[in-house]
Amino acid sequence: MSEIIENKSEVFITLNNVEYKSEDLNDQQRDTAVKIIRSDNLLAGEAQAKNLKDAHDLYVILSDYRNIMIQGFSNLVEMKAEEIVVANPDQNPVKEEK
Repeated sequence: MSEIIENKSEVFITLNNVEYKSEDLNDQQRDTAVKIIRSDNLLAGEAQAKNLKDAHDLYVILSDYRNIMIQGFSNLVEMKAEEIVVANPDQNPVKEEK
């Protein structure tokens, strides 16, 4: 990515592995270079937004998976409790209120 450099003796922009100083560019070249730098920044922002979207999508998938696993575990615990009641019909189990 390129950055705008204020000091004229420093590199203003690097394109195709060629470094350009501000003092070596005319006004039109400098304006075009600034547009290139700004578009680089926008593209970087777009890439970050894509990474953020990908991370969010993964979070949603993992969250859904976690909730499915929790529900499955709860169902297994309830089935086990029902098996105990069926296996011991003489006992009167007390259910705890949540």
